[in-house]
Amino acid sequence: MAKLTSWTKFVGTLGGITFYLMNGKHFARQARQKNKKRYWLSRFFVGTKKMNDEFGRASTLSSSFRYLAHTLLYQMDTGYLHSKLSGAFRKIMLTDSSRGPGKRTLLGGDVSLLRGKEFAKQAKLQNLLGQMPTIEIDQEAGMVKVDFSQVGFLNPKAIPVGASHFQVKIGIVQVPESPKAKGKFFISGEESHFKKDESLTLLGEVPMSYDPVLKDYLGTVMVGIYFFQESNGQYYPLKSGGAVRVLEVWKG
Repeated sequence: MAKLTSWTKFVGTLGGITFYLMNGKHFARQARQKNKKRYWLSRFFVGTKKMNDEFGRASTLSSSFRYLAHTLLYQMDTGYLHSKLSGAFRKIMLTDSSRGPGKRTLLGGDVSLLRGKEFAKQAKLQNLLGQMPTIEIDQEAGMVKVDFSQVGFLNPKAIPVGASHFQVKIGIVQVPESPKAKGKFFISGEESHFKKDESLTLLGEVPMSYDPVLKDYLGTVMVGIYFFQESNGQYYPLKSGGAVRVLEVWKG
């Protein structure tokens, strides 16, 4: 940007230079170039276009995942979850060594990087549980078994103030690689409430079925713990929400 000190009070664009008045003074700068066509045709932007394509697909996958897992996530503060998930999916794509930039896929990468992902902004399942439940997946039968028999009690120091009960939810999310395909979501445990000093061992092994016919998708097993305050037989969710974690992932 240049400041004009003499010879003109012209305002407008001339020869690619824009003249304008700001705070009573005249300035000049090069006009902004309309380079959309140049962006798509020029060889100098090939790398940028490939990177933007992968970022775009990661963002779409993030939106699909959050939509499918809404029942598990809506009660808690997840912060900037869309950006975090997009980054996680993009990181997985970068591990796809069989394809080049712009053609890398989620399922071609190391999806195990999503294992252990926590979704709440503050509460963490790893702080609430001394030991995580174990997961067994039978892809041919479309069956997931979540075993709580060795989990034990919640960490009392991590339980929110005012909580009298908690709820455990198990969710299975199947997110297709293709945005044109519909994903699937299955949930268990929405009705049961436990006293805050009860052991999760009581849950034992929880079996859940899912759709084994769906193809080309990322499958995840998620467990969430949510806190409530009981009053006159009614359970009121605490504003602190709860914690959700991805315990296992697989490719379908």
